[in-house]
Amino acid sequence: MVAKKRTAGTASGSTVEFIDGWPPPLEAGNYKIQVDQKVSVATESLSSEFKFSVGAPRFTLDPALIHSFFPPAAHQANFSEYLPQVIFTRKTLPWERTIDGSALTRPLDGSGAGPPLMPPWMGVLLFDEEDSLNGASGIPKVESKTVGDLISRAHGGSRPKGVFGPEIEVENLEAGQHLTDQCMIIEVGSELFQSIAPSLDDLPYLAHSRKVDPALKTSPGTINDDGWVSVVIGNRFPRPGKPGGKAAKNTAFLVSLEGFSEYLNGGKPITEKTTYLACLASWTFNDIGTNASFDQLMTGLRKELETQEYDGKLSGRLGLLPTQPPATTGPEHAVQQGLLQGFTAINHVTRQGEKTVSWNRGPLVPLQLAPPDQPPLYNSSDGALRYDPASGLFDVSYAAAWQLGRLLGLNNKKFSTALLNWRRATHQSTAAALTRHLCHRQLSGLLDSDGDILDEQYLKNGLLGFLATRMLETLAPADASKPGVLGKLGDPSGVRERGLDDDRLRDIVEGSDDPARDLLEWLQQRKRD
Repeated sequence: MVAKKRTAGTASGSTVEFIDGWPPPLEAGNYKIQVDQKVSVATESLSSEFKFSVGAPRFTLDPALIHSFFPPAAHQANFSEYLPQVIFTRKTLPWERTIDGSALTRPLDGSGAGPPLMPPWMGVLLFDEEDSLNGASGIPKVESKTVGDLISRAHGGSRPKGVFGPEIEVENLEAGQHLTDQCMIIEVGSELFQSIAPSLDDLPYLAHSRKVDPALKTSPGTINDDGWVSVVIGNRFPRPGKPGGKAAKNTAFLVSLEGFSEYLNGGKPITEKTTYLACLASWTFNDIGTNASFDQLMTGLRKELETQEYDGKLSGRLGLLPTQPPATTGPEHAVQQGLLQGFTAINHVTRQGEKTVSWNRGPLVPLQLAPPDQPPLYNSSDGALRYDPASGLFDVSYAAAWQLGRLLGLNNKKFSTALLNWRRATHQSTAAALTRHLCHRQLSGLLDSDGDILDEQYLKNGLLGFLATRMLETLAPADASKPGVLGKLGDPSGVRERGLDDDRLRDIVEGSDDPARDLLEWLQQRKRD
């Protein structure tokens, strides 16, 4: 592990640790261990070898290794000031193989110093619709091809003539890798590739490892318990959209740079017109321009409110809507009134599978709403559904908020663990209370209602009290004319013959701090006598 470590604080009070790089114990590749032994008295030397391979992603990447993208896929916002990046669930992934196929240099002197900054074998390339590709404008298309299509014919592959690609030889394929394996490829103009790709000197600064608190992530289940992840960052800012106009479409590609160490930005020129790159992942997002940030939109509320005049139409301008909509009748009035109150009509599939249209709105509304005196408690999201008989539509706002809060809570490891412990403790205390109640009800009149049914001494005293009263009277009635339960008159159990009458038993029970102990001692004494 590279020795340089930095720590930064977060708004939640936790810390994030940054590491320049975290190489694995061995990079991916084919290895051979050979042992030779020479014996002075023998004419032949002894030799033995062992071959093995260390595997790692190369031409494809398991989507489970990707924790998240930023900017998020399919999102639209002002991202023009953020470099695209990919977060991986494995801290060593960007360095599990080298960009030129050589092994990392590790010190063997025990000094503890790590290797120099290591360039990752993968990179993030960003394209937009204004990039020039082979004389045309657009974003590269991802195509399904084979590993053989990446490798040149001179090196044993089947890459088309006039197309450049990674300098990888067939003999360097690792165990389990074949020319016929499927992979995703993008074809980029060679001049464009070398102009937007990072340089070999910049590449080490575009990847790092970091330690975060898994409980603070939106998807903590995909992060290891130790909290370490790895990050690969692009070197190009997204193209901003035009304010008030069309959003700019940007697409980021996570590609393998193995075999391109000499042909990156500032390296040897590529003579072929186009270049093949193995695409490991891709995602698209839209930029709406620098004048459309949240802060700027909120600041513009007052300015637009001061200048706008409501014309009776929903123009879509950002500003506070009037409290009195134009007077209309029928369904149009109901729809317009709902829109003016911040609702949006959405498609809704009910739990029974029926398709309908319902109202929904978020926490930001264009009017003043009084909070309820006592927030209602719901056992499910369906309990928060509201029905408007005037329009015949459901309002799913509270149901959606309930479900969203439930998912966020269960997705938080600390919260879900605390909730589970609380439920377990509540069930246990409820079961114990029910047990006490049933025991007191069944043994009413025998046990003191103020005692703890689970206390051992309390049960002993209650049992002795039962023996001294009801049980003794049943086994040995005071009236000798009454038959005992065993059919013997007077003293069927023999307690009177042994000198233990009901009066003595009551004295022990009522006059002792520990009746069980005193009764046992008295019986032992009687036995000795």
